[in-house]
Amino acid sequence: MPSIPYTRKAGDGGACAVLIGGGDGSLLRDVIPVYDRVVVIFLPGESPFPDVPKTVDQYVVRGQQDAHEVVSHGFAHQHRVIELEATDFYSQHPCVADPQVRADFAAMFFSLLALRPFTMGDCIIDGLQGAYHIALSAHHVIGAPTPDELPKLSCPAISIASGPSLAKHLDALRVLQHKCLLICADTALEGLLKAGITPHIVTPLERVTAVAEESFPAAHYPGVIFGGVPVVHQTIAPKFDKHLLVPGSDVVFLWMGAKTEQLFFYGQSTGVLSATVAAQLTTGPVYLVGHDLAFNDKSSHWGEVHAGVQLGDDVIRVGIPGNNGGTVQSQAWWQMFLGELSDLSKLTGRIVNVNGHTGDGAVIPHTISAALPDPDSLEPFSLPQWPEPNAARITRFAALLKQLPGDARGVLDKLCNSKFTLGYIDFRKLCASDNRLMLGYVFRSVIGQFGMQHMNGVSAEETTLDCANAMRNALRQLLPIFEEMASAQICEPEKHADTRVFTRPALQGASA
Repeated sequence: MPSIPYTRKAGDGGACAVLIGGGDGSLLRDVIPVYDRVVVIFLPGESPFPDVPKTVDQYVVRGQQDAHEVVSHGFAHQHRVIELEATDFYSQHPCVADPQVRADFAAMFFSLLALRPFTMGDCIIDGLQGAYHIALSAHHVIGAPTPDELPKLSCPAISIASGPSLAKHLDALRVLQHKCLLICADTALEGLLKAGITPHIVTPLERVTAVAEESFPAAHYPGVIFGGVPVVHQTIAPKFDKHLLVPGSDVVFLWMGAKTEQLFFYGQSTGVLSATVAAQLTTGPVYLVGHDLAFNDKSSHWGEVHAGVQLGDDVIRVGIPGNNGGTVQSQAWWQMFLGELSDLSKLTGRIVNVNGHTGDGAVIPHTISAALPDPDSLEPFSLPQWPEPNAARITRFAALLKQLPGDARGVLDKLCNSKFTLGYIDFRKLCASDNRLMLGYVFRSVIGQFGMQHMNGVSAEETTLDCANAMRNALRQLLPIFEEMASAQICEPEKHADTRVFTRPALQGASA
C-alpha cells in the first residue's frame, strides 16, 4: 500500500492509466508523469512506441480475441487487482484504428477485467471453507501423489465436459476408455457411468455442498480416481479409493505441502480443470469433448446433467464466434473458461477441440480441430502403479494443523498491539510458521478491500485501525473452527477409526 492515497479524479494521476489505442503518442506523454504505471494497447494499424520508460507496458493486439491475454499478463498479480481502484481508462482519444474494432476490444477487455477482483476471494468464509475442507479431507489427499510424482504418460487423453455435444460422442468414448486416459468434469460423471463409460479421473472444483449432492450422489465410485481440488466438500474424497493431489497456483497449496515448482494454474471450472490435469499427466494430445461453452438452442448442458446445474433463460447471453462459422450464444463465465482453455492450448500446443471438427460450440483459439482418434490405432491403456502415501507430507501437515489454534491466538495478540502500523498487515510478520500461508489466504479479501479503500483516499491511520479491527473480530470467531481443524483425522487417526465427517452449517453457504 502506498503511504499517500491516490486521487480518484480521472486524469489527475493514480496507480495506473490504460490507453486503448496508442494514438499519436501525445496522450501517453501527458499521462506518464502522473501515473505509477501506464498500459498502452495498440490496435490493428498501430505500432509500439520506441524508447518508452520502464513504467510503460505496451501490448499489440489483433482485436477482441486478444483481450484475455492482455488481462492475464498485465493484471495477473493481486497488487494489480488492488490498483484497479486507482486506475483510469482512456478509450476516446484519436487513433487510426477502426472505431468498431476499438469498441469491440474495449467491451471484451472491460468485461474480463471486471472479473479480476474475484481472484482475491469472495469473503473470509470463502477462503476458510477451502482450508477447512482441506483439513478434513487431508487423511485422503495430502499423502496422495501430485501429477509430477507419477510416471509421465505419452498416450492420448480425453477431457470430457458436460456441454450438449457430449451426447454425440458416447459410443466413441465407450471404446476409447480402454485406449486413452479419460478425465471428466464432475457434472459428467454420473451420466457417463450410466452410459457404460468409466472415466479414470474426475475433477471436482467447487467447494459448496451442492457439488456433493448433485454430482456425487453414490456412496462409492470404484475404478474412478479423485483428481479434484482439495478444497472441495469433505464428503467427496472418501467416496474414492485412490486420490490425486492437485496443487493449484495459490498459497493454500503450499500450506498443504506442495512445492513451489509443483504449482500450476488449473482454471476456474471443473471442465478446464479436467483439461489442465490431463495436460499435466501425459505428453500426448489432449482431446476436448463436450467443451461447448455455448448454448445449444435452450440447453446449457448435456441432458444427463443434474437439473440444478442447467442454466435457465435468465442468464445474460453474449454472442461469440462459433465452430459453425457463425455466432453462438455464450455467457460471461464461459468466456473466461474459453480463454483459459485457449491459454492452455497456446502453452502446450497439443489441445485438440473435437467440436472444431464437428461444428459444435464456441471457437477456442489456438486449439487443433480434429476428430477423436481411431481406437484401432492405439495400444491398450492402463494407469501407472499408484505410489505409497507421502509420509513426510502427512507428518508435516498434521503438525501444522495441531499448531493452528496457537498460531491464530498469536496473530490476535499482535493485532491488539497499540503500536500496530499499516506495514504490519502482512502475515509474514504476523505468523512465524507455514500457517501464515493459510491465514493469508483466508484474509486476503479483507486486506484487499482495505487496500482499495486506502488507495481511494482513506488515511493510513484509519485504514490500519479498521483493517486490524476487522481481522481481530474475524479471528475470534474462527478460533473454534481452527480447533476443529486441529483435531482432524490426519492429526489423530487413532481417534477416528470410522470415516465420519465434520459439518459446520456456518460454512455451507459460501460460494467457491
